[in-house]
Amino acid sequence: MRKMKSIVMMGLIISLNCWTVFSADKDINKNIVCKAELESVEILPFEPLYIAVSLVNQTDVVQKVTMSMVCGSQFSSDGKKWEYYYPMGMVMYAPPAPKLIEFKPKEIETYCFSYDYNQYDGKHIFNQPGTYYVKASIGRYQSPQVTVKVKEPTGEDVKAYEYLKEAEKNKILLAGYFTDKKGILPGLFTGKVDLSRIDTGWAEILTGLEKLSKDFSTSIYSEYARLGIGLMWLNGVDKKVDLDKSSEIFTKLSEDSKTPIKVRAKYYLGRCVDKREAWREIQRNPKWKPELDEDSVWDTKERSEEAVKHYQESLKMSPDPYFKCLINDLLKDETKKREQIKRTKELLSLKEALITSRDFLETEKAATRLIELVGKENALLILDVLIKMEAKDDTVKELLKAVKAKLEK
Repeated sequence: MRKMKSIVMMGLIISLNCWTVFSADKDINKNIVCKAELESVEILPFEPLYIAVSLVNQTDVVQKVTMSMVCGSQFSSDGKKWEYYYPMGMVMYAPPAPKLIEFKPKEIETYCFSYDYNQYDGKHIFNQPGTYYVKASIGRYQSPQVTVKVKEPTGEDVKAYEYLKEAEKNKILLAGYFTDKKGILPGLFTGKVDLSRIDTGWAEILTGLEKLSKDFSTSIYSEYARLGIGLMWLNGVDKKVDLDKSSEIFTKLSEDSKTPIKVRAKYYLGRCVDKREAWREIQRNPKWKPELDEDSVWDTKERSEEAVKHYQESLKMSPDPYFKCLINDLLKDETKKREQIKRTKELLSLKEALITSRDFLETEKAATRLIELVGKENALLILDVLIKMEAKDDTVKELLKAVKAKLEK
């Protein structure tokens, strides 16, 4: 499976016309199909709806297609009149030019996002009960439409729903958007806000979420509010991050929740650990570039076992397609990175052995292992460099030359 795209879904689209032009293909390869997987087809008003959109090579051979990898989505309340969905607060910019893409046998390429507030009118697209339809696309490949049932709230959810309608009207809870490294998270119950794009301040958002959490504590909306408060403290309230507060909230949700929020909270516990450890790493490294965020640390460093454990446990809790993609990709990347780090350490160790050893058998053993790691041609080139530039003395040079000559036969 190809790595899930980390680019934001609609940020690639500068306009509907631009999207149409850049996604046009000369021919559609019918061996590739688009599918959309939703976490649920029944939700309450104002609930965020997570979706994973994939291009799938259905065959056992490589398939090629020229296209612009732009992911888009539409929604409708009657299945006839369709509107484009743009996540609230997302920046529009030009999509990439079409290019030739090869899909390996059975390969899947996935984008993830969530439905919540629409940027054009500032309203949640599922803000009242009824039947809705959604469909997503990547390039010119479009998924079948999916029917979404927005149920009438009952019990405590009724009062919470009335509060949310008033909150939407007064823009109390329009928390903008929060971009994870691998997708878009919902606008209403989130933490990171671009206040230049909305007319709501941090204090109003936090107060609104806290009221929703406390006043309607037995409602499902309360759990979303608690998750949102945790995310706000994870990403900063008025630039102040409180990982203790966010960790406490996520821990309780991961233990007490009876809904899919349980899995998400467990995932975000891993993110809390990552952030805390990243800060420590940045503080230890005086050369760290301030323009890089804490996630950049994990491009080259191993995550802590504590963080990995949270991710692994969340994967065992049957996450929805969106979070399953996030977690799977993160763990796959971590496994691959650890293998690369291990390989790099071994190569450095072999280099040290080769430029210092005065024993033929030891040198030969190290050179043989080098061939196993990088191939014979590359290994011989490396030995040449070591002979010319890095061998400690003439004895070592002669040993390296002798070993190289034997391996060349």
